[in-house]
Amino acid sequence: MRTVGLEKTLEQFQEVQTRNEALEMSLSENRKEKGELKDRVAELKRSIRQY
Repeated sequence: MRTVGLEKTLEQFQEVQTRNEALEMSLSENRKEKGELKDRVAELKRSIRQY
């Protein structure tokens, strides 16, 4: 009986760990995109100043 409880806890931990890894990847991608967008905004501002 105790083994079943431990197996379930381990399974839940692995699920949470997998979700956490997916969220970390998503966050990393979003940060990269944010940096790219900031660069693009700066580029557009420089372009506007030229006119």
